Amino acid sequence: MIPVDDDENPWKTTYPSLAVQTTRTSGAQALYHALLAQSAYHLANLKGAQHGAQERASAIRHYGIALHQLRQSLVEPSKDYTTVLAALYTIILAEHVFQGTASGWQGHIRGARAVVCNYLDQKPWGKSQEAYIVTQNFALSVLISGTVDDKFLVTRRADGVNELDGLLHDLMATPVFGYTIGGTPHILRALYQTRLLEARIKAKGDSNPAGPPDLDADMFGRVGEILQLSNLPLADKVDSYVEHREHSGVTVLPPMRNLTLLHLRLFNTAIISTSFASCFDVRLRRWLKTCSRSLRTPRPSVKCTTALCRCGQSSSQLQKLIHQRLKLWPGIVSTCP
Repeated sequence: MIPVDDDENPWKTTYPSLAVQTTRTSGAQALYHALLAQSAYHLANLKGAQHGAQERASAIRHYGIALHQLRQSLVEPSKDYTTVLAALYTIILAEHVFQGTASGWQGHIRGARAVVCNYLDQKPWGKSQEAYIVTQNFALSVLISGTVDDKFLVTRRADGVNELDGLLHDLMATPVFGYTIGGTPHILRALYQTRLLEARIKAKGDSNPAGPPDLDADMFGRVGEILQLSNLPLADKVDSYVEHREHSGVTVLPPMRNLTLLHLRLFNTAIISTSFASCFDVRLRRWLKTCSRSLRTPRPSVKCTTALCRCGQSSSQLQKLIHQRLKLWPGIVSTCP
């Protein structure tokens, strides 16, 4: 269920505990049958289409019951946040991961997000460990899924603040946030800021189709934060991971420690690459490529005649302009293919 498994795996502890709680609310029953549906789908997948028909039929039956109970729990005035979100999230996984249905997953994630947004003022994830764990699982899915869906992270309140900012700030304050997917709070914060930067650049580009959007102060600020987060030392993060694993009774040998460090470096590098790719959209990269020949050889008399630019500035002026606009990576000019 999660890439990093140990005795604190929430699918072995939190979710089953919520499903069999003494008070059998509609939310708890929905979660119970959703877990059974997951299990049955898993067995059906292991046995294959020829031998797993019985398990698949059982999965469909439990899935239907889970949906019915979930609908009831959503209209109850005194619904429990934790069990309802756990049931909703488990049903989404049962359908789109274990059953393998690709269509509709984005809408279902948005629906779960709408449920969570109803509780932003109450902040139930800060009141119990179970609520924190379930909300963390949901938030991680939103962050990862948001890399392929423009609508996930662009919803803003009337004051212009992204509606998930407060939630993610609360969750990321805990050192173990993201460890179940092999991440750390600072790496996932960088991923979130990168996604917001992508959405901001895209929105600005859509409003000005005539040319590539200029990076404003807010965008440069986001890039600065991303680079700061990505340059934080990883050794202490590895220590935290090792301590967490050893606290769970798992001995971490030196090779595993090295693999953990390499994994975090890979995660970090991917986010840096994504942030730069966000800033250098296709048209801007094409512009840089066309201008690069004149930029490599300082010839003040050469004028820029690129169709996408039309600025008519000398190459030295262009180089200054690019470095002012793109303070992120000055070497891009000399290394541009």
